[in-house]
Formats: sequence, structure tokens, C-alpha cells
Amino acid sequence: MPKPRLHVVGSEKKPSSRRKPRDEATKLLEQALATGVRGELRSAIQAALHIATAPKARQLTDLEYEALKPGQQLVDPHRPGFLARATRQGVRLMYRCNHPATGKRMEVFIGYLGDITLADARQAWEAMRAARLRGEEPRPPADDAPTESTTPTMGQLMDFYMEHYAEKVKRSWRTDARLLDKHIRPRWKDTPASEFTTSCVVGLLNSLASTPREAEKLRAVLLTLFNVCAGRTRKVAIEPVLPPDFINPVTAAQVLQHRPREVVPLTLKQVRGYAHGLLDPAVGMRQDIAAALLLQLLTSSRIGEVTAMAWTEVDLEEGTWLLPAERSKNGRSHLVLLSPQALSILQHRRRQTAQEDCFVFPAQRDRRRPIRADLAAQHLKQHREALGLPADFTSHQVRHAFASWAAEHGHPVEIVDRCQAHVVATGINRVYNRSKHNKAAAALWQAWADALLGKGWQR
Repeated sequence: MPKPRLHVVGSEKKPSSRRKPRDEATKLLEQALATGVRGELRSAIQAALHIATAPKARQLTDLEYEALKPGQQLVDPHRPGFLARATRQGVRLMYRCNHPATGKRMEVFIGYLGDITLADARQAWEAMRAARLRGEEPRPPADDAPTESTTPTMGQLMDFYMEHYAEKVKRSWRTDARLLDKHIRPRWKDTPASEFTTSCVVGLLNSLASTPREAEKLRAVLLTLFNVCAGRTRKVAIEPVLPPDFINPVTAAQVLQHRPREVVPLTLKQVRGYAHGLLDPAVGMRQDIAAALLLQLLTSSRIGEVTAMAWTEVDLEEGTWLLPAERSKNGRSHLVLLSPQALSILQHRRRQTAQEDCFVFPAQRDRRRPIRADLAAQHLKQHREALGLPADFTSHQVRHAFASWAAEHGHPVEIVDRCQAHVVATGINRVYNRSKHNKAAAALWQAWADALLGKGWQR
């Protein structure tokens, strides 16, 4: 006879009535929405409900990073800004964020996967993100950052840039030297390159807000300087003095936005008054500078092209001035067919200068050199009021006046471009157009001189 089975009350295994916190939170949020709440509170509850019901996040593994092929990148969905980009050299781990000072997107290199573990890279990301949230510029991990003993100073970078790149490649290398000597060398010469941060560049550019053109030039020079020193150039083959992954501090720095100054062309009456004022001894201008400015006005040239004019460029018998390519802004020679008025100025200068003088407008202290264009501009600035000119007038505005007057009198734009050495064609067409328009260009120069000084005027 089988033994009776004992039954103990309460011994049955009942399903647990306890819910997981996630499920409990979901139920409460759904009940809150059911109450009909509106506005921002409803949006917040919906966002919380979406998070509560979303599937549990999965951490990315080393295998997923190692499987990346060159050109692919992987963004960690749980770590804002932490990304990996595969290159031929390996998988680069980086932190991407907006710069705290400029708001421009920047990427900070952490290391190559393999040289640094994924766990260490994530720790570096945490430190850089914390710095960014504090309003500081995120920096690379301390072990990978260049130290003061190995990083060259800004003075060494400037010397390297000028010697190995600027003086060999750039025609405007003197401008680069002036900008660096004026704005960087006095204060930053002994500063390690690793300490010359984007914040330094931003402060420097902001200090030049009143001269935006100067700030733009300085930014361009600094941007090229760091790229060259890191070996990021194809124009010259040099051994870089900065690591290839060195972050260019200029990339995220921008010049303050400014409205370009509106240039209003002078009227013919104003330009004519300017021309006669240059000839008036009562104005008190130096005769050589006044002659250079008047010659610039008659030929619609740039002031630097006129002040550095050499006698070897001038043919007084043929009445021509050939500006060589090495002195031309566009790098091409420019033939000026002189009007009788312009030719008389040069003939007068020939009588005033010594036979051994090489330049039409030699400097007073050293006649082996021409007068400087900035000296002529400064002298003009001092006499603007006496000449009856606007307070913002510069000698370059006579080129605008020439172009406007020519257009008003029906001269084709290609003839104006020919007179002002603007390049509008390439190849064989450029050579053909230059010779084809010589006669029309000479007629335009002559008409312009007659309108300003009158026919038959002689110096």
C-alpha cells in the first residue's frame, strides 16, 4: 500500500510577485503619461520611458575595432566624441569635440590601437571629456604628449620654417618674416610648441581685431608653419621637426568676422583735384613721392610697382615701361604704353636723378635702393586733408576710379584688365590678347591722362 504523500501548507513554489526595478519604472512612467500631463513634463516623461524600454546597451569590443578597414570609422555610442578611424598605419583612437574657445570642431589624437589598450584609451577619453566640460582645452594623454625637453620652441620652428620652406618656396617670404618677427617672436620665442595652444592663437588674433587683414595674414602664416614643421607639405622634401600627429593649434582658431569696408570710387572731379594737388608745391609733399603717386595715377598701377621702378625697365624713346614678372603681382610681365603726360614725368625724373642712379625714385639715405611703398603711403596719409581727399583714401583707390571711369565711357572690360594687369585668360589666348589689346590699351591710357591733366600737359 503506497504511503500517503504529505502536503505541507505553503510549500508550493509560487511565482514571485517582485518586479525588476526597470519594469517597475516603466509601469510608473506609463501611468504618469495616462494622467494626461502636458507640456515639458510630458516630454520629459516620454524621454525617460524611451530610455527605460530601450534594449540594454552593449559595449564595443576590441575585435570590432580591429575589424575596421582603412577608410572606415567607428563611433562609441556610449562615450560622446570617442571614435576610431582606420588608416593604413592602423586604427587611430581620437576624441572629437568642439573647441571651448572657438566652438570649432577639433580632434585630439589618443593613440593607435595596439600601442595603447582600449581600456587606457577610454580612460584618456574620460580625462579629456572632463577637461572639456570644465571649459578647458582637451590635451592628449601625458605619456604621448611631447615634453619640453623634446619639443622645439616657437623660435626654432620659425627659423626652420623660414630657412627650409618660406625662403625657398614663397615669393612673399619677407612678409612672413615681418609677421612672425612682429607678433610671435618677441613674446613666444622661447615657448615650447606644445604650449602654444589654440587659446594662445585665439587671444593673439583677437588682439588684432582692429586690423583684420593683418590677423588673416598672420593666421595663414602660422597655419602653414605648423603644417610644414610636421611634414604636412608636398612642396619641399624636409625632415619634420614635429611629430606627424602634432595637433595644429591654428586650425580651430578663426579671425573675428568683420564687414569689409565698402570702397566708393572717386568721382572724376575728385581724381582731377588729386592730380593737380600732387603738382601744387603749396601742399608740401616731397617732389619724388608726389611724382611717383602721379605716375601711378596715370598708369593705374600699384604703388609698389611704381616706387621700385628701375631705369632699365623704361624706354624713353619708345615711350614704354616693362614691369618684369618678378615684380608683378600676378607673376607675369606687364607692358605699359606711356601717355605723353606720363612720359614727361619720367623725362623730368631722368633730369633730376644722377646717371649712376639705378632707380627712378631712389631713396634719400641710400640711393642704391628705391623709396619704400609704405613710406609713400604714409606721406600721402599725412597730406590727405591738404589734397582734399576722404579720410580713408589710399593710393590703391585710383585703380577703382580708373576702372569705373573707363566703364562709364564705354571701354570694354578686357581693355581695362589689360591696363591693370589682370589675368583673365590662359595659354596662347593670354599672349594673343595681350598683344591684340595694346593699341586699345594705349588709347585708354591716353584718354585717362587727357581727362585728368588735359591734352598737351608737360612736366
